[in-house]
Amino acid sequence: MSEALNRREASFGGTWSLWRGRGREPTSSLFFAELEAKGLLVRRRYSPRFASQVTGYTVAPPDDRGSSGRPVWFGGGKLASDSI
Repeated sequence: MSEALNRREASFGGTWSLWRGRGREPTSSLFFAELEAKGLLVRRRYSPRFASQVTGYTVAPPDDRGSSGRPVWFGGGKLASDSI
């Protein structure tokens, strides 16, 4: 994993573990609300079969832009092993 990705993981990783540490499993709504409350941009990926079921997500720091000026997105699976 690159150094830049490690820094980004540290800035928005750990939310899921935080909820687990409270002795309960978070809902995806609470998880995404925590990420958004931290100021992150969040895109949810929905199941093609069950329209309301979230099957994945990507996050981007709002100030991290690529050469095109658009956000640089990172998939949840790349950020933490305990992600949903």
